[in-house]
Amino acid sequence: MDATSPPITVYRLGRQREDGKPRLLKIVLSSTFAQRDVLKKAHKLKSFCTTDGRPIFLRPSMSREELVQYHKNRRKNCANKLLATNANATPLQIRKDTPTNISTDPKN
Repeated sequence: MDATSPPITVYRLGRQREDGKPRLLKIVLSSTFAQRDVLKKAHKLKSFCTTDGRPIFLRPSMSREELVQYHKNRRKNCANKLLATNANATPLQIRKDTPTNISTDPKN
């Protein structure tokens, strides 16, 4: 990722986990502008494959209350994405009494 300035320091947070999952990293940048710039480009890291196949997520520093609210919103948004792709969409329900022809051919 093309950052405006390199990090000043990087901390690994918490104790080493027994389940082998990686710990959080705290990255300290030189300025608020650099922080905003990196967070603006963070979506590019979600498609970056790590050695264990997990995507990389970046988020700003938050207080405990903000973090709890952030996780609630993520769970809520994740559940909503499973139901519909946009506000006007309704989930597709195939009726058993109606003949349907489902094709995976891109020409159709």
